[in-house]
Amino acid sequence: MLKLIVSLKGIKDIDTVVDEWIAIIGLEEIQNVRCDLYSNSSKRLLSTALSLVGNPRVVFLDEPAHDVDSMTRHHLYDIIEHLKHSGMTVVLGSSSSLECELLCDRLTILINGVMYCIGNTHDLKDHHSLGCFLMIRVHPDITSFREVVRLEKSILAAFKPQSCRLIEEYRSLLHYQIVDHSLPLSSLFLKMEEIKSHNPVVEEYIVTTTTIQDILESFSHPANFFSSRKVGASAQISEQEYQKDVKKIVDPIKY
Repeated sequence: MLKLIVSLKGIKDIDTVVDEWIAIIGLEEIQNVRCDLYSNSSKRLLSTALSLVGNPRVVFLDEPAHDVDSMTRHHLYDIIEHLKHSGMTVVLGSSSSLECELLCDRLTILINGVMYCIGNTHDLKDHHSLGCFLMIRVHPDITSFREVVRLEKSILAAFKPQSCRLIEEYRSLLHYQIVDHSLPLSSLFLKMEEIKSHNPVVEEYIVTTTTIQDILESFSHPANFFSSRKVGASAQISEQEYQKDVKKIVDPIKY
């Protein structure tokens, strides 16, 4: 297959180029096996090599690491990183936010063919921040509903009324969103330590900041969209406000 693509691209010294790419993608042991008998991981490696022969200036890769084993995934990541440093422009399509953060210098979120935002990781988190997320685990042996209610009231009292809301409550877990950009993380932890000292029902808690996955979900699920503009009882925004907000494209010149 590689020989066919190399010859179609008019590249001279076909055997040398093919051997080089087989070595790069690590398929020496199965180079003489029919490609339809390859594993999914090997097929992904071969497909990547087919798109890269001839060293194009721009290459589009759609889910190159989908459905592959961890070793192959990291090998593909190394290849993509090498391509970036060699000056090639790589346009990567992926449903994995972690993969995009790891490999991409600039990100954009596409939903139904519409580009909702563009920028580097820091810029997207800054422009579309959803605040902090607080996950609280209560002791599983606590059966008193009153103690849990008391904890919930303590949390709501510790933060601004319109900056804290309960997203989800499931068994022994309470999941909150806190949108208060004037509140440093140090103060948030101090508040939580005080709450924990007065509420023995708290077993542990975790504080996380906005991730790219959070931003993606806020765009792809309009009904659940919440931002620092509206939190609390009126967390959902109108369709008109939503369309106005999400279609605002960050000026690429700034980056």
